[in-house]
Amino acid sequence: MKKVIAFLISLVLIFGLAACGGTGTDGDGNGNNSGGSDGQEGNGDNAAGSNLDWSAGADASGGEVTLRIATWRQSDRPYYEEIISRFEETYDWITVDLDINADSSSYYTNLQADLMSGTAPDVFDLHPSDRLLAYAQDGIIAPQTDFDYMANYKEEAKKVTTINGVNYGYMNAYNYFGFIYNKKIFKAEGLEVPTTPEEFVAVVNKLKAAGYGGVVYAGRTYGSTALGSAAFLSRMGTEAYTAMQEGIDNGSVTDLSTVDGVADALDTLQFYTSNEIYYNAYESIDYDAGMSLFAQEKSAIIYSGSYALGEKATYFPDIDAGYFTLPVYGGTGVSYGEGAQTSAINVASKNLGAAKLWIEFLATAEMSEYFCSNAKMLSTIEGANVAFDEMEMLLSSSNGFALKQIVEPEHSEYWSSGYTKIMDGVVFDGEEWASLVKVYKSKLEEYDLANQ
Repeated sequence: MKKVIAFLISLVLIFGLAACGGTGTDGDGNGNNSGGSDGQEGNGDNAAGSNLDWSAGADASGGEVTLRIATWRQSDRPYYEEIISRFEETYDWITVDLDINADSSSYYTNLQADLMSGTAPDVFDLHPSDRLLAYAQDGIIAPQTDFDYMANYKEEAKKVTTINGVNYGYMNAYNYFGFIYNKKIFKAEGLEVPTTPEEFVAVVNKLKAAGYGGVVYAGRTYGSTALGSAAFLSRMGTEAYTAMQEGIDNGSVTDLSTVDGVADALDTLQFYTSNEIYYNAYESIDYDAGMSLFAQEKSAIIYSGSYALGEKATYFPDIDAGYFTLPVYGGTGVSYGEGAQTSAINVASKNLGAAKLWIEFLATAEMSEYFCSNAKMLSTIEGANVAFDEMEMLLSSSNGFALKQIVEPEHSEYWSSGYTKIMDGVVFDGEEWASLVKVYKSKLEEYDLANQ
């Protein structure tokens, strides 16, 4: 029962946590399944990877195999189709059926329904966040720790997809998250790329005065915690941010304001909100609508990931776009780095061996290089020589990127919900963070997480 509750909670918490690519919002599926795709309860054997037949479909001895894979970004279709073509040439007994949800916002709703009815794909993509954690905890996805690609899987990627020492997915790329801007408008208005919060507000005010509106922030897609994570990670870095999460959960941290970097990050977010940098109705703008505003030059700045540059031909083909990272008080100049699609294997697949072959193929340096160069993201595989026109701009605009790792909380309903409320209040509602943190501190002390 505890796992079921944790899973339900994580489905609620995820909405504000990850974008991982364009129109692939971390959608509104609220269904629950506590086991594999046949609807049976997950168990430790599946979670640990025993009792799984990795020979099924691994060679031609069993006859023709149809492998079903699912993801959510329509813009990735041509890249997947090319990879599938090469895969089917190599493994001629396997045919791959690609399912890219036409309505990306319903991706998880459909996936959850398929899991419960026993019709889920053999391989499906998840956001590398609470989604991956919940599916792993409930024994829905198979471990990949012993797969060959792990030898070349970058350490920072492993930290995002590994839970209790077991890797549960292949994260195919990283996104830089920051602000994409219209270079022509900036030049016409005599604007420079801002490097401090004050400069950023001044730039936005000049753009507003010129009739361009504020910063397009796809609030419905990304949620407040995306910008919150950018501020925290830019100021604190990956390790300190992760330590803060774990400290809140184990009871050693009860007052957020005492954690180094928190005040700077929250002051930054509050400064932006109080100065109204966002485009009107920002909380209801989704990715497609936001990109449309940017393409129409209703706004000169949009908050998004580097994957948006890969969708430039679709959304804003005539705009010469630049990029800058979030200016943060006391910041280090790093970008918020978000993991992209993470391919997981359904433990109830009848073709586990074929599914493994697909993951291994997808994770080769050659295929990673091809995908990331076209999708305009950074590879998680050593030896993949990714190159695209905007890559130098991304790399030169920041001092690297910090990733938000998965943590497996014992008390997620207390620390995560409180953290999300703080972000919502500061980022969107303009509430004083000191009062929000004080209420949160009181809740944590009252519950006494350290002694549970």
